[in-house]
Amino acid sequence: MKRLESSEGEVHRVYVDGRVVFSGNEDEALDIITDLSIQYYETGSPDPSTITLERIPDNGKIESIPNWEENY
Repeated sequence: MKRLESSEGEVHRVYVDGRVVFSGNEDEALDIITDLSIQYYETGSPDPSTITLERIPDNGKIESIPNWEENY
């Protein structure tokens, strides 16, 4: 999987249905997305279309990545 260029101070947030379920570093955010994928496979929830990954670089400019798989 291709990684976004990241720096030490940036934050990644994972949203489900518009609610923040995680805020932290890129590796942990991708772990959360993996966990959500497994949860969807096992239970049918959460709907993948409701999951958003947001990257906040050191400069504070928010980059929303709603279809993050298309970026890799």
